[in-house]
Amino acid sequence: MTDQPAKNTGLDHTRLLALVDGDIDLLRSITRLFLNSCPALLSDMLNAIDANDGKALKRAAHTLKGSGGHFLTDSARQILVDLEAVAEENNSKKASSLMSDLTNEMERIEPELKLIADDESTVG
Repeated sequence: MTDQPAKNTGLDHTRLLALVDGDIDLLRSITRLFLNSCPALLSDMLNAIDANDGKALKRAAHTLKGSGGHFLTDSARQILVDLEAVAEENNSKKASSLMSDLTNEMERIEPELKLIADDESTVG
């Protein structure tokens, strides 16, 4: 596939495939579920920041971190950890900055995740 992005996003394809015992169809399905759930969770986080609702922010960040742990880069996981901590402080300025970083990171890895979800030749 010529449009395939370089695998420098930090996603470990070998580990992802190992998590599903080599079942490419299962990996594709799980990746699609993750991709489908991301927009709502990101929206929940943005709404929580706008409402200065630390509890809702922490819950949404924790949910994304848990549901997408294997599909996230180390950078995205760390941003979510930081968002959880900032949510405790109700620091909306810092949360907004971290949310911007998270959005950028998710946009960076999304094309690769979509390739995994749609084309088994990109795994492994």
